[in-house]
Amino acid sequence: MLRSSLITLWTVLLCTPVLAQDLTVATWGGAYEAAQRKAVFAPFSETTGHAVEAVQYDGTVAALRDRAGAEGWDVIDMLADQARVACAEGLLLRLDAQALVGDAAMADFAPHTPTRCAIPQNVYARVMAYDERAFPGIKPTRIEDFFDTTRFPGKRAVQHACTESAKNLRKAVGERHGSAGISIRLVQDRGA
Repeated sequence: MLRSSLITLWTVLLCTPVLAQDLTVATWGGAYEAAQRKAVFAPFSETTGHAVEAVQYDGTVAALRDRAGAEGWDVIDMLADQARVACAEGLLLRLDAQALVGDAAMADFAPHTPTRCAIPQNVYARVMAYDERAFPGIKPTRIEDFFDTTRFPGKRAVQHACTESAKNLRKAVGERHGSAGISIRLVQDRGA
């Protein structure tokens, strides 16, 4: 299973015992935000007495630049590559992860350790999907079918933001097909 670390700063919600004000958390909305509200925001509010206001954004550094200051974002849920860029640009505060989560918890982050501006809090999987209407007869059923452009013609796309997945797919193409000339075009994340 292809994995990537989803980096967020909202771990601060769980690690800071006393805050002077309510928090604004930038997240992605939908079912993901609903799960965050139930599993993280509500328990945090009950424990601390501080409200959590969630605002939706598209996960990009561009949105961080354009909206965070004006909207008062305190905590930002973002992918690792976006967090690295935002940190390098000075858009995120530096964190002392060890002080926030403690020595024992630091070992739990391996292999995705906290960075100077972000703390990992999710690990997720990539899934392969297709439009059934594109294949009226035989349907793709295995990961190998993604690479079989003879039986299953058409374009393929892989999100560019997930560099580890792209590297694994390129490796799989090379090992499986050698010099068959199959290339993987990465879909560029338009936000950063």
